[in-house]
Amino acid sequence: MRDPYTTLIQLSTGHIVSARAMALPELIEGARRGYAPYIGELRARYGEEIEFALESIVGDHAAEVVDDAFMALPRLLPAYFDDGRFAAWIFGVAFNRARTRARSERRRPDGERLPEGVEPATSSSIEDDLTTLAVYERAMATLLPSERVAWRLSFEGYQPREIAEHLGISPNAATVRLHRARKRLADALSGMIGER
Repeated sequence: MRDPYTTLIQLSTGHIVSARAMALPELIEGARRGYAPYIGELRARYGEEIEFALESIVGDHAAEVVDDAFMALPRLLPAYFDDGRFAAWIFGVAFNRARTRARSERRRPDGERLPEGVEPATSSSIEDDLTTLAVYERAMATLLPSERVAWRLSFEGYQPREIAEHLGISPNAATVRLHRARKRLADALSGMIGER
């Protein structure tokens, strides 16, 4: 839980302000510069909801994955264009890290894949899993059928070239479908998580 009395220096004016009152663009700029208190405030604003959403993918490691995503902000933020959808963008960063971690945990030390349907990381609460699943399914419902198929194949570990072969389309078309699916999911999840 964050301290309600945390203060930060407003970069544009040099004034000391409450962290909770600081505008998002100012926090993003501080995080871009690598200032830990600004990263911490962004983590406090967005991290808990992202953790909840990622528990179904990485189980008890969700907090660690989210921390990693926020700590990478100074390196990643130069690629972020301030379009007012920071929550969707940081969710995408964390989601990709969770997906990568889940894939690596599915592999045994000898390189063999775990049996189909066996997931090494599970949430401790069935109720949390059902809520997360409902949010995920609502977001997935916003995708066009062709995007949904491409996204699910990607989530299962197929590369765009393999998705293209499977769907009988060009690799560029597969990449475009994945890009559009990612954008639609980010928009849908952003609306569900909500910008603060």
